[in-house]
Amino acid sequence: MNSINFIKTLGPKQQHALARWYTVSIILTACSVLGILFIQSQQLYTLYTVHHQHATAHQQATPSMQLLKHHQQLKDQEHSIAQKQAAITSMTHAQRHMPTYLSTIIAATGAENLVSLTFNGTAFTMIVLCDDASTALKYIKQLQSAEHFTQIKLIALQPSTINGKQFTATIMTTIKNL
Repeated sequence: MNSINFIKTLGPKQQHALARWYTVSIILTACSVLGILFIQSQQLYTLYTVHHQHATAHQQATPSMQLLKHHQQLKDQEHSIAQKQAAITSMTHAQRHMPTYLSTIIAATGAENLVSLTFNGTAFTMIVLCDDASTALKYIKQLQSAEHFTQIKLIALQPSTINGKQFTATIMTTIKNL
């Protein structure tokens, strides 16, 4: 067996190289740790600054947010008032021109043929007794030629029954203005 020297296992050059490697490793590790700490401190400072700016901006914007919310509520109220005003205007316009509408409808269909007439503003639904479908189309053309009614539509043709009594020679016609 060879004898092993446990006291002097490395030569002086190897010990010197090992000491150099150990020193360089310690210095590089310390530099890496310091570099990471420096970068992290910059990031933490940036995070703190942004958080502080955000809190300041939020405190300054809170009254503005309340004003914007109040402004939006006022806009919504204005919109609803404008809708109500438009509905009132159309109803008053329809009521002012109601005699004109009625005279136009009676002139086109004849008072004896008119069974029912329902007005809703400028829109109406009427039921008229007609001899045949061509008479119903004639009524529609006469109403379309009037300037007050723009969207006259034939809704239904059906056998006429009034109070349960069947009329064989007439057709009940439903006409609607939208």
